[in-house]
This record gives sequence, C-alpha cells and structure tokens, in this order.
Amino acid sequence: MKQTPSEDRQGISMPLWSDDVSPWQALNDEVMGGQSKSSISRAGNQLCFRGSISLAGGGGFASVRRPFRLPAESAQLHLRVLGDGRRYQLRLKMDSEFDGVIYVAEWIPPAGRWSEARFTQAAFEPRFRGRALNGQLPLQFKRVRQLGLLTGERQPGPFCLWLDSELSVHSSAFSGSDVLDRDPED
Repeated sequence: MKQTPSEDRQGISMPLWSDDVSPWQALNDEVMGGQSKSSISRAGNQLCFRGSISLAGGGGFASVRRPFRLPAESAQLHLRVLGDGRRYQLRLKMDSEFDGVIYVAEWIPPAGRWSEARFTQAAFEPRFRGRALNGQLPLQFKRVRQLGLLTGERQPGPFCLWLDSELSVHSSAFSGSDVLDRDPED
C-alpha cells in the first residue's frame, strides 16, 4: 500500500485520498434492503462524503471505507471537517475483512463551519453490525487496516461532510475535549 505521510511539527499528515491506493468503497444500507446512497469525491485539497439517507426498505445509514494503515507510534488522530449538523462516525478496523468487529467514534461537527475532531484509541467503541460489543480487545491504532465514515441514525435526507484530504496523526496523547468547536483557521 503506497501511502506517503508527510511530517510537520504538528504531527504526521496521512493522505485520505491517493490515486495509487485502493479507492474508497460505498457500503450503504442496501446490504440489508435499504435505499440510501453515498459517495466520496476529491475537490482540490478536500474530500466530500455525501449522499442521501432513505428509510425505505428498513434502511437508514450510508458509509464509505478504504484500506488504511496508521504509523505504529500513533496516539491521537486529528480530522478537520466542515459539518452539516448530522452525527458522523469515524470507523476503524483492525483487519481487512469485509465484515466483522469495527471500532467506532461518534461526533457531531458544528454545521456550516470548519472544526477539528480529535480522537484517541479510547474514543473508539467496538461494534458488530451496529451493536456495541463487550469483551473485545481495545482498538490499537498500530493494527488499523481500514478507515471509514458513516452517517444515518435513521434520519432521512441529504448529507454532506467536507474533510481535509489529510488526517493528522500525533504520537502523544492529548487531554481535554475530543472535539474542538473552534475554526482551526482562527
């Protein structure tokens, strides 16, 4: 897998889009009879995760994912986003399998402005097909093999989450809020 991180004083920047790596794949509620749609596309230095949630056919979620690896020394992730008021999930898997345990961190980015979400390993809860699991090993960033995004919560209508095209990875843990409601440009 050809991901070339760049390092700056704030951490390592990991590209979320690369033309030489397996592309993002949509995985929506169609797998259970729903009709929701989603895609992710690149526009300059930003990505747009967009689509529409439909409750028809018992649906109610839309997601995308792709192969992804984090550096072994990762302790926290920073993701800069422009939200729309919906709840989103950052989803990580410690294997490359299609199905199985996934580690989920949820947040609601402020609508209409850029903000930065920060995640430590402890922010991720193990789930299987939407249900919380007990007795699972905690997430280990160094074992991550897939990264994804999901929205839904059975709230119908269009959605659009803009993301910087790079995930900032830091080697030391932070203290304080998991989500910063300030604009990082300020």
